[in-house]
Amino acid sequence: MGRIEYYHDPKAPEPNSLVVACNLLVTDESGAILMQRRRDTGQWALPGGAMDFGETAAAGGQRCGCNQSHQPLIGLVLIAQERAPSNG
Repeated sequence: MGRIEYYHDPKAPEPNSLVVACNLLVTDESGAILMQRRRDTGQWALPGGAMDFGETAAAGGQRCGCNQSHQPLIGLVLIAQERAPSNG
């Protein structure tokens, strides 16, 4: 069974853990966007992943992006930082 996403769903179960994560919008010179297919749902998504304890959003993005693209990321800029939405 794949992962179930809850976004503003009042019937969502109470959360039992918290994972700090980052996602990246990576483009090349032509403006093409790097996407990855999720293993858990099969959906296309922006690259990203869980951040290490004490890691900044920029450092986590750099590490996750390099791990997933197998390329160094140049010109990484933090454009947004937000909390996950509540379940209600």
